[in-house]
Amino acid sequence: MVKFVCYFLRIVADADLRLAQMRLAQEKSRSRSSNRDRDSDRDSDRDSDSDSNSDSVSNSDSNSSGLRPDSSANKDQRYQHARNHKKETDFMKDGRELFTWQEGQGMLAITLWDSLDMDINKDNKAQHDAQLKALLDALTSFMLVSTGDKLFENGLLHFLAVLGIDASTHRLRTAKNYSYMIAGVVYCMRVLCAEQLLPSAHRSEQTDQDREHFLQQREKYLADGSYSPMSKALSLLAYSKHVALESGNAGNTYWSKDKKIFYLHGQPIYLTRFRKMAQDIVAEVEQMM
Repeated sequence: MVKFVCYFLRIVADADLRLAQMRLAQEKSRSRSSNRDRDSDRDSDRDSDSDSNSDSVSNSDSNSSGLRPDSSANKDQRYQHARNHKKETDFMKDGRELFTWQEGQGMLAITLWDSLDMDINKDNKAQHDAQLKALLDALTSFMLVSTGDKLFENGLLHFLAVLGIDASTHRLRTAKNYSYMIAGVVYCMRVLCAEQLLPSAHRSEQTDQDREHFLQQREKYLADGSYSPMSKALSLLAYSKHVALESGNAGNTYWSKDKKIFYLHGQPIYLTRFRKMAQDIVAEVEQMM
């Protein structure tokens, strides 16, 4: 769940950075425009002088041996300039375009981002509680919602899909390497939603009406078969467990086609080497006796 928080906060930070860059570019554009206006005013005052000297300048240019605009030196300069201004890879492009904010989730994420940016005094319990509340509100806003038929418009389900990608192999994770992640997410979802609906700090003050409300919300958002992120996460967990159990032992031990190599958990064991090892052990024991 920590990865999910870092994921959507990075999207928030990326949006802030892009907004700051856009404002800076606009300020630079306005500054260049004002400088061009001032330069044009100066040039208008010098037009009369430049006209009188234009003939002599043109004659000198025709006889000069200077570099032409399309010379190799200028080409090298333009190539170097293009390399220096090469567009950087936008690693957040897919996340920014595919991650969907719903029902005030963006504002809650910004609130969490601002609270994390503040200097929290460890002795100030009010600030610490406000930070925890911002974190809880932001996380549960992705859980206590209905998904309908558009599952991946929910940010948490989008993240679960991203979590299924193995960055080292650039392929989807296998069921046995993915099910334990889903199990951890499901556990965290249950704990966080229970804390949001029935705060432990006010457990002694809660009434039967509060518990009845919790049961209603549980049936609506936390049960299997509901149109909710929890229902989809439970389905993914059950499916991944089934696939892992069905294929858990497949491929752990098998022979090569020529029956000369035995594979154990993907590691090859050559029978010729194994026989030689056994023969060497027997010979060493005979010498000792």
